[in-house]
Amino acid sequence: MEIEILSGFLFTKAKSSNSPSWDDLISCNDILPIDTNLHSNSSWRFFIINSDIPLQKEDVPNERNIFEYPLVVRKSGEKVILLSYTRKIVDHCINNIFPRTFSKFARFLPIEINSLVKHLAYNPNRYVISFVHARVQAYGEALRAVSFYGDDVAEVPLFRENLGFFSCYTCGLRDVTGGGELIRLGNDGYISFNYAKSDHGKKIDLVLSYISSLGFLTSRSGGEF
Repeated sequence: MEIEILSGFLFTKAKSSNSPSWDDLISCNDILPIDTNLHSNSSWRFFIINSDIPLQKEDVPNERNIFEYPLVVRKSGEKVILLSYTRKIVDHCINNIFPRTFSKFARFLPIEINSLVKHLAYNPNRYVISFVHARVQAYGEALRAVSFYGDDVAEVPLFRENLGFFSCYTCGLRDVTGGGELIRLGNDGYISFNYAKSDHGKKIDLVLSYISSLGFLTSRSGGEF
């Protein structure tokens, strides 16, 4: 099973004195671990999800008539990232596969995208903006949303000069030294990136740690990010 583009969400635990471990919250018979020795970054754990129904239209079941999908898990203190081919598969895990206690103790961890974009626009020390999707409220129905794509969106005066009109809710980041886009992020804790390269997990850890250090993750409850 080849894993390239991964999408999913960042979660944190609800405040509780008896909160179970993440292992307990995502443990069930339909999730099987993959040998982590196959991967260079042991902090990222890999599982197979077994489903009786196809979660993508083009899927073909295995010889046991079961549909298989990857689940990638990155735990960091009270936070966890859950990823698969699409966010729909992660939603399916939450609603149909994980123990019911997951919904009781886990919460989506929002990312303050608007603040992050406005910070990076004027402080591109580590990362630059490669993509932005934003709402525009100043012009009513005439212009409701805008999108920007490029190697360094904030380098363009058109973007910076109008930034005050934008309410950004999705963005992409790339390293200031160059290379392709590292990650896409959303207000609701959405995360998507290409995991095809063996060191990409470490790069994602660094991005999230940087965002957390700026105060743009609404929870700072321990861990590396």
